[in-house]
Amino acid sequence: MSTGLAFGHNPPWSLMGWRGIDEERRDRDALYGDGLLANFSDLSLEDEDKLKEKYIPIWDLQRELFGGKLIPTHRQETGDCVAEGATGTCQELTVWQITQEHKEQRYRPIFSPYYYATGRNQILGGMSGAGSTGAAMAKAINKYGTLFSDDEGVPKYSGALADKWGHRRNAGPIEQAEYAEFAKIAHDNPANFVRLTTVEEIARAILSGIFPTIASSRGFKMKCREEKGFHCFVPSGTWMHQMRFSAVMYDPFFAFYRMNTWGPDAHGPPLNGELPGGGWNHAEDVEKELKGRDVEVYGFYLLKAEPGEADEGGL
Repeated sequence: MSTGLAFGHNPPWSLMGWRGIDEERRDRDALYGDGLLANFSDLSLEDEDKLKEKYIPIWDLQRELFGGKLIPTHRQETGDCVAEGATGTCQELTVWQITQEHKEQRYRPIFSPYYYATGRNQILGGMSGAGSTGAAMAKAINKYGTLFSDDEGVPKYSGALADKWGHRRNAGPIEQAEYAEFAKIAHDNPANFVRLTTVEEIARAILSGIFPTIASSRGFKMKCREEKGFHCFVPSGTWMHQMRFSAVMYDPFFAFYRMNTWGPDAHGPPLNGELPGGGWNHAEDVEKELKGRDVEVYGFYLLKAEPGEADEGGL
């Protein structure tokens, strides 16, 4: 009998590409060292109560910008989840900047294999096997920028292409990589980032338009369950996977909307117009996750997207 879930009740292990906390910490220490990684406490943010009053979930902002439509939920085809989580995060960040910060930018979909390749090859110097780390991904976006799917000559996404670009033969100077021509147009579209370590920081970040990725070993049941009229993740097992937090809510319970990149039907349909392909994650569960060993969270902000008037009504 069909479950109505794209992958059934068994998670797609081949799509999980977070390299784990040992490599994550090694990369974080090597890339940033003491004092080189921004602290959330150093950011100048508005009063939290004011932020709560004017907060609008990202799916409502997408519908506002795109004439009632939502950004399609991407479906991974290989172990590029670290790049996919960052791609979804930066796309949402662009929507926020256009609608809430009124930046003169055009929304454009992001080509995730470029993130995947630069993180693995230019930041980490080439890797065997699939995957990456959150620390390397954040550094790659900040240093090598963003390639948009509608840039001239950009191919169509596929897992095979992500693996090809992410192959270690492209390690070394980016001028020698097979995506070198695209790097020339991507470099001026970087984003800033900050490490987040508590549920309070994650919540305040989202309220402020700082969109987090979360890489961890925390797994979930594939099918979400209904709680007080909301579609909620049920923690279970181990996933070496990067996802993202797209929204926060405080009533009827404190939770984050945890978004995946396994297509719109991976976890069952949302119940209140949220993004398909995700579910609410109780803050108390996230707090336990953060206090565990295997987790890393980065919030992205100030993406220098393409200048121009917002493409309202179009995707």
